[in-house]
Amino acid sequence: MNGTSCGLVRINTHHSAAALYAVPKLQARRRSYPGVTLNITTHEGPVDIVSAGYDAGIRNGEQLAQEHVRRIWCNKPASPTK
Repeated sequence: MNGTSCGLVRINTHHSAAALYAVPKLQARRRSYPGVTLNITTHEGPVDIVSAGYDAGIRNGEQLAQEHVRRIWCNKPASPTK
């Protein structure tokens, strides 16, 4: 093994999270890991990513199951008040 990352990474996310955060950030990383293939699936409802076979899930501020690990990629700016 030469230490090069390779393989398939399956990610499940909301359409808005994919468009705003996941795709732009992951495209930038893709150049660093050419051997990694991303499979990004969008789904608007709750998904048990473990039983569905996903490697990661990206959501917009939702509560996670206790056994899941949360990583904050981007803090969305607060919406202006009227």
